[in-house]
Amino acid sequence: MNAPVPPDRPPLEESPPFRDWAAFLKVLNTTEGLPERRANEAQKLSAEFSKLIVVNLQFINAGALLAAPSIALNLLGLSGLKPLEKWQLIGIPMGMFAAGLVAASLSSFWAYRNYEMIAHHWEAEREWREFNLGRLTPWFDGEKGQRKLEEAAKKRVRYQIKAQRRFWFSLASGWASILLFICGCVLLAWNAR
Repeated sequence: MNAPVPPDRPPLEESPPFRDWAAFLKVLNTTEGLPERRANEAQKLSAEFSKLIVVNLQFINAGALLAAPSIALNLLGLSGLKPLEKWQLIGIPMGMFAAGLVAASLSSFWAYRNYEMIAHHWEAEREWREFNLGRLTPWFDGEKGQRKLEEAAKKRVRYQIKAQRRFWFSLASGWASILLFICGCVLLAWNAR
């Protein structure tokens, strides 16, 4: 059934390039899907984060912004005050709620950009792994392959730094939104006493 092998040649399975290539394919198949799965998970986390946390931040700030005039009229009796006094009693808290709404939207934006950079990072990780595993093959182009490997490593680090920076921007915007909401509520309560 097998074709006869000439006596001067070993079987294909025993030749060194075939063994190296088979080992390369085995390692490639076990590691290839890992970065893509992590990139997909990062995109899913982006959507979940925006839906759960940031929407709630926007909801509480928008609700407070809409409720502030009613609270001011019923509790503070703003009908007989001068415009400057009205601004001090109701305008500043409403401005804080509006700023909290903007900060919540910025938090959503930065969270999306953060997870987008994480997805790019894992794509660069996949490229780096492919070029790194490519060194095991007999077809590895020394200088050109090494240059591609270094470029992929630089890309991977660059996207990691961008993801970290955007994470901190998102976190700071979210906390700013919460703090602006709390400060606006405290000002309204302070003015109502």
